[in-house]
Amino acid sequence: MDKWTQKELDAAVHSYVEMLEKTDDGTKFTKKSYYQALSKKFPRSEKAFEYRMQNISYVYQMLGRSWITGLKPMQNVGEQNIADIVRFIQKYDKHPVKPQKISFKKGLTKTNPPTPKVRKSKSINKSSNSRVKIDYASNQEKNSALGLAGEKLVVAYEKERLKLGKYPELAKRVIHVAKEDDSAGFDVKSFTDNGDSLYIEVKTTEKGKKSDFYISSNELKFAQEHPKKFRLYRLYGYDENSESAEIYELKLKDLEKLNFLPVSYRVSLYKKD
Repeated sequence: MDKWTQKELDAAVHSYVEMLEKTDDGTKFTKKSYYQALSKKFPRSEKAFEYRMQNISYVYQMLGRSWITGLKPMQNVGEQNIADIVRFIQKYDKHPVKPQKISFKKGLTKTNPPTPKVRKSKSINKSSNSRVKIDYASNQEKNSALGLAGEKLVVAYEKERLKLGKYPELAKRVIHVAKEDDSAGFDVKSFTDNGDSLYIEVKTTEKGKKSDFYISSNELKFAQEHPKKFRLYRLYGYDENSESAEIYELKLKDLEKLNFLPVSYRVSLYKKD
């Protein structure tokens, strides 16, 4: 993901402070109009600016200040962005903000799994000629780097968890399996609090908690063969600058409640029966 420029952050904070002042004054406004104006000025989507506003809410929360209702704080900001946002808040907010060092926790923050959402059916227009060009090489490279970063976070997370548990010596036996063998059906070998083996498949995204993820037939087969020992760790809101993300875990029984959509097929060079 490309980094935000100083001008983009400046404009986003300026708009946020303006909306905050209108909220305090009781002046009516629509957030969408601000997103639209920013999107026309800079090459980013309205949704991107909405997410950035939620990052700004997070900084306000860290500063002990109230934030705009409807812009729930989002943590994946990054230390440098936090420092820049604080500086722009000082520039535009009429209420004094004391310069301070805000600590940003590196690692994983555990959360509860989201409630499965109900997918609305959509009509498919078969006559549509729209085409989307996909840069597969670029996507694969980015996803591989993101996946590796998430796996490393989980290895560190598991070691720390075990060190604080009943069998701290097991921390030394946590293995980053996918680093040596990406066909094992899982990424990290760890242990439960009771010392039993734990096989962890890691799925990492920079997106939100309810974003979809992909699982291979090999990974699903392994999970079904080891239902009590398998866990899927979903890392979301990953931030490269701070090397942090939030995490929830799913057991096989949780996975089986979700909707699996076929997105690709293996084609065999044999005639159909």
